[in-house]
Amino acid sequence: MPHSQDLLALLSILPDGLSDVELKQGKFPIKDILGCKTALLRTALAYTDDHKRLKVLVPVREYMGRCYPPTEPIIRPLLAHFHELLELYVTVFGKESGAFPIARITSNYTNIQNVLRCGLQPEHPDMAKSIYCTCDFNSFTRHLGHATLLMKDINPILPSLHDHRLKTYFIIELFNSFYYNPISEPETLIAQALDHLKHLDDPDLESRFHRALGVYYSQQKHDMTKAVKHAQTALFLAQSNGNYGGQCIALEGLSRLEWFRGQYTAGQAYAKEEQKVARISGNLFQEATGLCYESFCMQTLGHYKHCNSMLTRARTLLRLCGMSYGGRDYDVMCTQAEVHKNKSEYIEARNIQNQILQMLPATHNLYHEGSALANISEVEISMGVSKNVIQPKIDSCKIIVKAHAILSTACDMIQADLNLREGNMSDLLFCQCLRRAWGRYSEAVNYCLERLGDQSRWDESYHPSSWTTVFLVNSLRTKQRLQVYKALQFLGDVFLKETEEATSISLFTLALEGFTEMDVHRSRAECMIRLGDISKGSTDLLKALELWETARPLFERSSQVKRVQDIDERLAGINDEVKEQHRINLRQLAELNAPMGKAGGVKEDLSDTGSEKGYNGLVVVA
Repeated sequence: MPHSQDLLALLSILPDGLSDVELKQGKFPIKDILGCKTALLRTALAYTDDHKRLKVLVPVREYMGRCYPPTEPIIRPLLAHFHELLELYVTVFGKESGAFPIARITSNYTNIQNVLRCGLQPEHPDMAKSIYCTCDFNSFTRHLGHATLLMKDINPILPSLHDHRLKTYFIIELFNSFYYNPISEPETLIAQALDHLKHLDDPDLESRFHRALGVYYSQQKHDMTKAVKHAQTALFLAQSNGNYGGQCIALEGLSRLEWFRGQYTAGQAYAKEEQKVARISGNLFQEATGLCYESFCMQTLGHYKHCNSMLTRARTLLRLCGMSYGGRDYDVMCTQAEVHKNKSEYIEARNIQNQILQMLPATHNLYHEGSALANISEVEISMGVSKNVIQPKIDSCKIIVKAHAILSTACDMIQADLNLREGNMSDLLFCQCLRRAWGRYSEAVNYCLERLGDQSRWDESYHPSSWTTVFLVNSLRTKQRLQVYKALQFLGDVFLKETEEATSISLFTLALEGFTEMDVHRSRAECMIRLGDISKGSTDLLKALELWETARPLFERSSQVKRVQDIDERLAGINDEVKEQHRINLRQLAELNAPMGKAGGVKEDLSDTGSEKGYNGLVVVA
C-alpha cells in the first residue's frame, strides 16, 4: 500500500497505538488507512495488542522517528482530535458522562504527550491550541496525582503570543501545579495575571485564578490570611456568575483551609454546602469531594460512626464519574485509614495505606506515596514495630516530600515520635515542628502536643507537666473529643504521680467513659490499667483483676503485644493474692454467720479455696 509508510511514521510517535475507531474518525490524510493497517500487520511491522490497538515495536518506532518522522499535516488531525477530547473532558468533568473522555485520554496518555510536544514547537501554526491542550492535559494528570513536564516547554514560547486569556490560563495552571513543578518568581506571575485580567471580562477565569492562589498561599507560603481572602473572592465571583462548578471548587478550598486552621465545624459547613451545590449541578466528583472533606472534619472532631458510610458513598460517586484511583480517591481512602487509626485499629489502617501504595505506581503519584509512607510509619510506631523496619520508610518519605512543607513537617514529627519511643528524651524536634505548624496546620500542632503532653512516655526528671495542660487547652479550643479525653487521661497520670489519687480516679473514669463511647480500644485499655493499678494499691484485688482482664482483649485489638504481656504478668502476680483475699473474706463471713448456725457450709468453702478448681470458678464469676 502506497501510504503504509505514512501510517507507520504516525505510529512511531504513538506508543499507545490507535484503535480502529480512532483510525476511522481521525481524518488523517492517508488513503485507505485500514488497508494500510492490514499491510503493516502482514509484513509484521505492526501488531495489535490485547485491547485491539494497532502498535509498532520499539525498534521500529525508534528507526522511523529518527529517519522518517511524520509530517505536520499527518499529525495535525490528531492534535485537533486530542484538543476536542480534552475540551470535552473539561466540560463534563465530574459528571457521569465524564467517564467517557477520561477513558479515552487514559488509553492515549503517552500519545497525547508526544503529539502536544510536536505542537509546542516554535512557529507551529496551532501553537495556541497546543498550549490550551497542554494546560488541560496537565489538569487531567493533576487529578491522577502528578503533573506533565510539558508545562516547562511552554515558557520559552509564551512571550511571542499576544493573548491575555491564554497567558492567564497558563499562569493559573502553573499555580495549580506548584506541588509538582516549583514556581520561579511567583509574585511576578501574579502581577502579570492581574494585568491580563484587566483586559478581560471573564469572571470564571478570575475566579479560577483566586482559587489557585488560595491553595498556593496556604500550602506553599503558609499565609492563611491571604489564602482565605483569595478563596472567599473566588466563591463570590463564582456565585455572582452562577457558576456551580466554580462554587464547588471554592467551597472545597474554604473547607480545606478551615480544617488546616482547626476550625472543623466551619470546615464541615463549607463541605456540606459544596455537596448541596454539586447535587444541583450533577457534579459527582465535587459531591464526593464534599463528602470526603466533611469526613475529614467529622473524624477530627471524633464523630466516627457516620464517616464510613459517607466515605463509601464518596468512592461510589468517584467510580461513576470515572475518577477511581485518582488523587481524590486516595484522599478518601486516607480518611478511612485515619478513622481506623484514631480508634487504634492499626492493622486495618496500615492495610489501607499499603493498598494505596500498591495502586500508585501506575500514576507516579509522589504526594500520596509520601503521605502513605508517613502514615504507615506513624501506625507502626504505635504498633511497636522495630525501628529497623520503620526508619527506611521515614527516610524515603523525607526524600519524596522535601519540597512539600506540610508533609516535610509530618516526616519530622514522626521521626521525633520514633526517637521518643526508642528512649531519646529530647523534645527539640517536637518543638521545632510545633513552631512551624502553629497557627497553620492544626493537626500537626495536635500531634506534637499529644506526644509532649503524655507524661508516661517521658523521663519524669526532665519533662515538665505543663505540656499536658497546654494539650488540654488546645484540644478544648479545637473541640476535638479524642484529644480532650486523651488530655484528661494524661492529667490523671500527672495527679497520680503527685499522689492525688481521688482526682486521678475521677480523670481516668471520665476519660474511660469518653473512649468507650467513641470505641477507642487502646485508650480504653490504658485507663483500665491505671484504674486497676490504683485498685490493687487499695487492696481491692478483685476489682483490679476485673479491670485488667477487660483491658487485655482491647490491647490485643489494638496490636499492643507488649501491653498484653504486661497484663499477663500482672494477672500471674495477683493470683495468689486474690486467693488469699478470698480466704480472708470467707473467714470473716464465717465469723459473722457462726451465730446463725451456718459455719459448717462456710468451712466447706474455705477448704475449697485451696484447689485450682475453686479458684478458677471465682475468676469466671469475676
